[in-house]
Amino acid sequence: MATITELGTPGAEHAFLNDTIGTFDASMQMWFAPGAEPTVTAGRMVNRWILDGRFIQGDYTGEFGEQPFNGLCLTGYDKALGVYVGTWADSMSTMLLPISAGKRDGSAIVFEREMLDMMTGALGKTREVFTVESADRHTFEVYSVFADGSEMKTMEIVYTRAK
Repeated sequence: MATITELGTPGAEHAFLNDTIGTFDASMQMWFAPGAEPTVTAGRMVNRWILDGRFIQGDYTGEFGEQPFNGLCLTGYDKALGVYVGTWADSMSTMLLPISAGKRDGSAIVFEREMLDMMTGALGKTREVFTVESADRHTFEVYSVFADGSEMKTMEIVYTRAK
């Protein structure tokens, strides 16, 4: 029972995410092809601790393609596996993204995810870098990882604490 209690109790890894709690203005860029100009959109992310500090629930609102866009993310630290974990769902898809897993590297968490590429129908991989720059700013970058090991940055979101 002691092990179960220890693995179920939030720790320092959870506390690392404290600066991401609150309301943030979001500036998002997405690249759909190498060398293409990014599509730029804005939104708002509201992050709060849920389940007694075990996970962060992020609620995103904005527009994409001149349409209302809403998303939901869950982020936390799995003490049993020793990795940060996350998932995402939104109003443009019926897909719940497979869980990403990542390790902390300084002020960043580097996640990896294997998922279906909706454009090609093939299984693909992403590398996601979530960097906590300060209590008022964090960034989320997504890179598509190709079979040859090369990468292409496909998304960047800069979150700035709303005033």
